[in-house]
Amino acid sequence: DRMCRLRGRRTGRWDAATNVTERRRDEARGQEAEPYLHARVLLYWIGVKGPDYPLRRTRFDDGSLRPWSAIFISWLMRNAGYGDRQFEASELHWHYIRAALDGSRPGLEARDAAVTPPRPGDLICAPRDAQAEAPSGFAQWAALPLAQRGRIWTWHCDLVVQVDGAELGAIGGNISESVTWTRTPLDEGGRLIPTPERPW
Repeated sequence: DRMCRLRGRRTGRWDAATNVTERRRDEARGQEAEPYLHARVLLYWIGVKGPDYPLRRTRFDDGSLRPWSAIFISWLMRNAGYGDRQFEASELHWHYIRAALDGSRPGLEARDAAVTPPRPGDLICAPRDAQAEAPSGFAQWAALPLAQRGRIWTWHCDLVVQVDGAELGAIGGNISESVTWTRTPLDEGGRLIPTPERPW
């Protein structure tokens, strides 16, 4: 419940200029390059990394922001009261996915999206882009040898906020350079339906 309340507050902040709190990916929205929203993203970094974190490390040499979707999820988790023992905050989704697969964080458990219907408060994650030697399917990821778990695998995660029949609502960061509310289809059993963009 705490995570869901944070979600409502955060989308409201992002879209304060237009009073819109729910947008599809194809709708116009504030972009991270806009000064106010750029500052908001930096606050996510500081909220996770601490006030002394060098802001230059949040940007590329051309001034654009480094990917921040995992920082956004980490910010949500920290503000919901999850400490280091429970959740490994990171700028990489893979770090906390790996912790869930390893069972190294109490209360954080990896589940197979092919057989487990998502619930509000869950993180739904999918590999991003084609990656050489990447496993396919949950069982292969769960059995990934220790040496390969040390690699940086690219993933994206969203926070499930609402489950309503044939679809769910989730929030994620750095989707089209914004905090974005998306609707994802579910099958008759309430499970995620894989797509080319999100192969759950």
